[in-house]
Amino acid sequence: MLSLTHDYNYKDVGDFLGVDLVNNPERVADPNTDLAWKAAIAYWARISKLLCLGNYDPMTGFQTCPDAARAGNFAITTRRLNYWQECYAYPESTKAGRDKQNLRVARLGEVRAIMRLPQITDSAKLYC
Repeated sequence: MLSLTHDYNYKDVGDFLGVDLVNNPERVADPNTDLAWKAAIAYWARISKLLCLGNYDPMTGFQTCPDAARAGNFAITTRRLNYWQECYAYPESTKAGRDKQNLRVARLGEVRAIMRLPQITDSAKLYC
């Protein structure tokens, strides 16, 4: 799971949304506002410079994780953002990681269905 951490990220997201999140970071978690989802989308789509190249998948050809997500390649974003929790296959975590990944893929399917988006059927684009 990607987290909004560090004051510079709160500043960038806050500036984009027109809210002072550096001095009021708790506003993102306030259930009485819509800032949580707005901050998540702003960070992911507009501000994040996360590369999906490098140690996790050097052959992807995508410049950023949002590019990979827009191309429907959920596996690449999972490898980049949640590699150690879901993809790294050391013996004591293999089943736990696989269970987390299966749950994440199921939730992705649910969200895509709610949003009336086509399901991703290529398992190489779903699982690390």
